[in-house]
Amino acid sequence: MKTYSTEYTAILVNILSFVLPQIGVSVGSDALTTTIQTVVAIATGLFLLVKRHKRGGVNALGVRTEV
Repeated sequence: MKTYSTEYTAILVNILSFVLPQIGVSVGSDALTTTIQTVVAIATGLFLLVKRHKRGGVNALGVRTEV
C-alpha cells in the first residue's frame, strides 16, 4: 500500500534540484549540476504528463477531451 503521493514527490524532487545548488549543495562541477537539473526537470515533467494522461480526460498534449 502506497502512503505517499508520487506527484508531490516528483514536484519536490524537481524543486530541490534547483534549490539545493543555490544553498551550496553541489554534486560536482557546474556542468554536471546543470545536466542533472535538466534531466530531473524533463523526467519530472514527463512523469506528471503521463500520469495525468493515464487518469483520462486529457490527450497526450494535456488538452481536455471531456467537458
